Amino acid sequence: MSLPEEIAQTEAAYYQQLADSDLTAAEFDAFLSHLPPKAQLAVAASGFEANRDLLPFRRYVLAQRGQPLAAYLLAELSPAAFAYWQANR
Repeated sequence: MSLPEEIAQTEAAYYQQLADSDLTAAEFDAFLSHLPPKAQLAVAASGFEANRDLLPFRRYVLAQRGQPLAAYLLAELSPAAFAYWQANR
């Protein structure tokens, strides 16, 4: 498996840690407050239910719950893949 493939599979596993039912409207509202104003309006207009699969929302929730992406990748990727991810993000 190539380094990009390893990273892609590991990132997918990171985001899949959350079932849709694990996400809350309160977390969505907190996420919105961290977006630039135009993005806030666009994301808020489509609502919580429509944005459950939004990767930045899932990443925000996981980070707020103590599982930032970088820490997860460091623990799960090979050293070479993590170095590649860091250099190319």
